[in-house]
Amino acid sequence: MPLFLKQQRDDSLLGVWKITEDLPLLKSALLLLDKNCSFPDIKSGERLVEWVVVRLLLNELTGNLPVVNHTVSGRPILLDSSLNLSVSHTRGLLAVVLSPRISGIDIERLDRPVRRVASRFLSKTELDNCLRQEQPEQSMLLHWCTKEAVFKWTPEEQVDFQRQIQIVDFSRQGSAGDITVIYSSHEQQKSVLHFQMMILADYILVYGPDC
Repeated sequence: MPLFLKQQRDDSLLGVWKITEDLPLLKSALLLLDKNCSFPDIKSGERLVEWVVVRLLLNELTGNLPVVNHTVSGRPILLDSSLNLSVSHTRGLLAVVLSPRISGIDIERLDRPVRRVASRFLSKTELDNCLRQEQPEQSMLLHWCTKEAVFKWTPEEQVDFQRQIQIVDFSRQGSAGDITVIYSSHEQQKSVLHFQMMILADYILVYGPDC
């Protein structure tokens, strides 16, 4: 079953698609929904799979096939919709969050190595905290996913992950948890954000804020 997860939280929708189909089958499925669908000229097969799956997943979540466009900076937007869209893709899964508020999402495989680059995106305090955890590698990956989700949330460009995004609290029960983040804008305005995390089989998912 391609739809791996569908979850509603208040007025937001979270969806995850397990990519098991090849590109011809995915394109056929999309053509059943829109026989006039025009596929983009994308040379990378992986990126074209992502393009198709985003639309199939949005159809599963909303019951229709919204038009997806992108801003100049490359962020996805839905035309003629009051909902905001954020997308993340990793090997085997694609995730989206739909919300009336600006949101961000990131999904990664649990075996993704981040330790060797951790000092580039973690503050010294964060790195020390990760190293004290029972599973330091997973803690570092959680920080990375959270900061990626925050980056997708903020309209600012050239964000310094190490300095501007600080994870200050994390609580977990089983495979789910809540993360508190302080984001400092380029003008030094601070925002307190609350994100959610989930462990899904071999993946970690972070989305928010307040979705």
